[in-house]
Amino acid sequence: MKWSLAIVAAAVLAVGLWSATILIRSVLRPLSQLRAGALEGQPEAVRAVGVSALDEIGDVARAFDQVHGELLRLAATGARAVAAIAGAIRGRRHLSGGEPG
Repeated sequence: MKWSLAIVAAAVLAVGLWSATILIRSVLRPLSQLRAGALEGQPEAVRAVGVSALDEIGDVARAFDQVHGELLRLAATGARAVAAIAGAIRGRRHLSGGEPG
């Protein structure tokens, strides 16, 4: 009787540890993807994080992707504005024959 109770307890413990491992991995994998995407700083590596989890972590990753996309759009708009201003300044220099103002 004692042995069968010990075997059942060991089996329950093993199933519990296995379940906890699966649960922890399902939480940590999307967090690792989000962290890796957030830490990428090279302009040539600009991309969305793309976590497909359907839980709160997935919601955070999708919100991060939306903010990331908006920042890219704003940066492109700013770059175009700077290029237009620089072009206008160069045009004024060319027309006036020297430095403006």
